[in-house]
Order: sequence, then C-alpha cells, then structure tokens
Amino acid sequence: MHNFDIKINLNNIYDKLFLQRFKFIIALLSYLLVYGFEVTHFTLSIDEEFFDNFRQTVSLGRWGHALLRLYLLPEPYVPFFSAILCLIILSFSAVISSSYLKLSKVASYSFIIMLVALPQLAYQIQFENQVDTIALAILFSSISPHVFSSRLKFKRTAFVLLSIFSLSIYQSIFFYGFSLFLASLILKSIRNEIRFREIFIQIFSYILLIVIAIVINAIIAKYISLITDIPQSSYLSAMIGWGKSSFLQTLSLSFLYIKEYVTFNTFYGLNSFSWTSFLLGVMSLKLLIQKHKKALLIISLSIFLFISSFSLIIVFGAWVAPRAMIQLPLIFAALFVIVCEVFNVKRLACFLSLVFLCVGASSSNRLFYSDYMARESDKQMARQIISQIYTQIPDFNINKTPVFFYGAYSPDNEWKIKKSDVFGASFFEWDGGNNIRIHGFFNINNIANFIMVDSAQKKALINAARNIPTWPNRESVQFIDGAVLVKIGNELSSVNL
Repeated sequence: MHNFDIKINLNNIYDKLFLQRFKFIIALLSYLLVYGFEVTHFTLSIDEEFFDNFRQTVSLGRWGHALLRLYLLPEPYVPFFSAILCLIILSFSAVISSSYLKLSKVASYSFIIMLVALPQLAYQIQFENQVDTIALAILFSSISPHVFSSRLKFKRTAFVLLSIFSLSIYQSIFFYGFSLFLASLILKSIRNEIRFREIFIQIFSYILLIVIAIVINAIIAKYISLITDIPQSSYLSAMIGWGKSSFLQTLSLSFLYIKEYVTFNTFYGLNSFSWTSFLLGVMSLKLLIQKHKKALLIISLSIFLFISSFSLIIVFGAWVAPRAMIQLPLIFAALFVIVCEVFNVKRLACFLSLVFLCVGASSSNRLFYSDYMARESDKQMARQIISQIYTQIPDFNINKTPVFFYGAYSPDNEWKIKKSDVFGASFFEWDGGNNIRIHGFFNINNIANFIMVDSAQKKALINAARNIPTWPNRESVQFIDGAVLVKIGNELSSVNL
C-alpha cells in the first residue's frame, strides 16, 4: 500500500512537470511565430550602432543591465543568440505567471497565448542591445509575486531583492509584477478564496515593499554613478510633464494618450488591447446581473488593473514610448482569462486566443520587415554616398580626411507603417541627422570608418553648406577646408552644433 501511494505521488509530480513543459513549448512556439522574422533576420535598429553602452546605461540608472553586460551577457548583442535567449526567458516567465494565477490547464494555455498575442514587445525587441536583460527583468517581476505570497522565512527580503534586480535593468518593469499581483487578487475574489480586508492589507504591503525597493535601487544607482564617475542622466526627469504646463492641460493630454489605447487608435499592432475595455464592460454587466456577492470588489479591482496599464502615462503626465508599456500584454491576457472565468468558457477562449495570436504575429512581423527594408534603403544610400565622395574627390583619404553630414534625409521606404514609433526610421533622419549615429551606421555595416571633424572645421562646413545643393545632387558632396561636407538636408540639427 505504501509503495502504491509513492507511485501515485510520483505520477502526480510527473504530470505537473509535463504540464509545465507543455506550457513552455506553447509559449516558445507562440513567441517564435510573433517574433520569428527578427530572430531569423537580424536587423540593425536605432541605438544598435554602438558597441559599448556601459556609460549610457549607467547614466540612465540601469546599472543592473550594465553589470550583466559587463560580466555575463555579450555586449552589445549577438545576432540570433540575444533574440532567441530573450524568447526562451520570456517563455519561462509566461509559465511562471500562469502558475501563479492558478489557472486551469486550458485557461493557462489561453493566458500564455494571449500574453504573446499582443506584440508590445516588438517595440522592445527592436532594440537587441537590451532584449535579453529586459527578458530577465520580466522574469524577476514574474517570480516576485510568487515570493510575496509564499511562506518563505525571508520572503520580504527576497521580494525586495527581486524588485531591485528588475528596477536596475529597466525602471518601469516593476509595474509588471504589480499587475500580475492584482490579477491574482481578482481571480481569488472570483473563486471566493480571499476576504475583502485581506486584499487591502496585501496591496498596502506590496506597495510599501515596492517603495522600499525603489529607494534602495536609487541609492545603489547613485553610488555606482559616483564610483564609475558617470553622471546620472536627466532623461527620465525630462520626460515628466507635470509642472511644465497647467494641471488641467497636462491631465487633458494624459487622457488623450490613454484614450488612443481604448479607441483602436494606438501604435501599430497594439489595437487589440482596445478589446479589454469591451471585455471589462461585459464582465461587469454579467456580475451585476448575477448579483455576485463580490461583484463590486471584482469590478473595482478589474478597473484598477485596467488603469494600471497606463501607470507611466499617469506618473509622467506625458506621452510614453510603446516600448516602455511593458505591462500591456500581461493585463491584456489577465483580463481575458478573468472574463473567461466569470463566463466559464474554455474552448471558445482557446479559439479566440489563437485568432488574436495570428493578428499579433502578422502585425509584429510586418513591423520588423519595415525596419529591415529601412536598413536596405540606408545601406544603399550609404554606398551611393561613399561612391560619390570618391568620384568628387579622387584623392580622398578615409584615414586622414574627416567627413561631416549636414541636415537629415529619409530614403524611400514603401514598407514604413504609420504610428509605428521608430520602426522603419532611417539613420540619416534620426535626431534630425546625427553625425555620431550616421558615422556609427557606416562603421558597423563595414561600409566606411569616417573621421569626425574638429570644431574649427565644423564651423567652416556649416557656413559653406548654406550655399550648396542637397542630396542626391552630386554637388552636395564638397571638399572644404580639409574636410568632406555631405549635405543631405537643409536643416541642421542642434546635436551637430
């Protein structure tokens, strides 16, 4: 009898492990479908033209990312490897998140697929110099609610440490763990597994520990900035809109940015998120008609979860880049399975999740292809420029003669998509035509390794540029005062002064 009991227990453990493994396979296959083009066709994007990002990430307070790159992960990235590692880590994160929510087998499949189906991470994976570290931050944020709800002796310390690890890589990711925590509270309320008073105690404790983690992370970031002699950037503080105009104006603008996410008018590929407001309304109506004893609590928490999608917009009172809206896919998936649990639908949920996955995959891969075609246009233009330099200046010596680009130019890209942030953008137009970026693009593509002009030459070239034609006119390339001037636009960017 004792041996029989052991056999049953071993079979249960095996079944649980098999289920987790199967969920991982579903997650990884889904991620490969949505982000397959970037995995198989590495495409150089803005910010990927630099080989060393240590100073930049430390200055931004992302010391965890900097240390991971310095001691563990390749700097700045490795084509294919960085992207596939990211998807593997994200797949583990998806499995952990579904387990934390204690979903049924079928519901967990729907949740994982929906988590992948909203391709917000396309806007993050586009920057391969941080894809693997971002994935690790999401993994830490997925584990942290587990730890918070566990019976570990030092669970609060472990929770704070995990939160610090996430914050040190990408500051906005701590919202991810909080959204997962809220989703769990909603599901427990639907199942009558938690009391009203306990919910508010847990939320208060969670927020208190997060604040402690934020403070400790800020102190560590300041210390690392001091010992590395790298000043902290004002990038994040510059983003804050509150106080720069009247309260009502800032509030109105914030509302307009949020409105785009619920009216099918947001960034390309993210319009599926607008369905969450509809699902939220239908679920609320169902609970009120049923007279569920916790209807108001469930609806209130669900609205809170939905609003948490826009935490950064509310905190900053300003427009926020789609790559920073990390928690959108989680809230999208969580609200979907919450509604499905209220309506007790399973097969329909799986079918709908697959439909959304196909929509997300088509949108994501088109975004990456638009970037791929932008780089093809950029490389063609770069080769034309170097050819024109040698045609106009036969004795040009690339090792001795500096090159200066005046203005900005956007090569034709029929695949560029409206409302797609920086997807499809050209290196020749970024920052209004940034010489550092343009030189970096030439260099990293092995087209040319130009020398930068000095301040005296720059002044002479800027003055001369006003009187010469712009690219693609062949006279746009001139040899002036010992340097080459390439005029690709009429407006000089302030970054080149």
